[in-house]
Amino acid sequence: MAELNGNISLSKLVLMGLHPVPFEFFKQFQHVLSINDKLFAKCVSYVEEKLGRKVNGMSVHEVNSSISADKVLLVHDEKDQVANLKIIEKLNVEWENSELFTGEHGGHYKHYKHPEVVEKVVEFMKT
Repeated sequence: MAELNGNISLSKLVLMGLHPVPFEFFKQFQHVLSINDKLFAKCVSYVEEKLGRKVNGMSVHEVNSSISADKVLLVHDEKDQVANLKIIEKLNVEWENSELFTGEHGGHYKHYKHPEVVEKVVEFMKT
């Protein structure tokens, strides 16, 4: 999304299990895996080299205003232990024409295939 820079206009956009600030996601893994700062810096440098850009500072909060979407559906699982629901709720408030769909559908890695989620996304895309 950070690469779009407003160069695309969509009628609908669906985002599932979104972690709006990638660097915070990296920091979570550093903490969970007890990676020291020196090794973490090397990991971040590796990712930045592959991406060709800095990851610190990337944020959906910054690019959401530059992406033209008539309707946005944010799908988030209440038991998600990777991406914080409060962050998604904030994004939902900030993003014009967005809808937040939540529930308990198996956590971060499984919710996308839950029948209720699939039905919601299909319904959203049809309307």
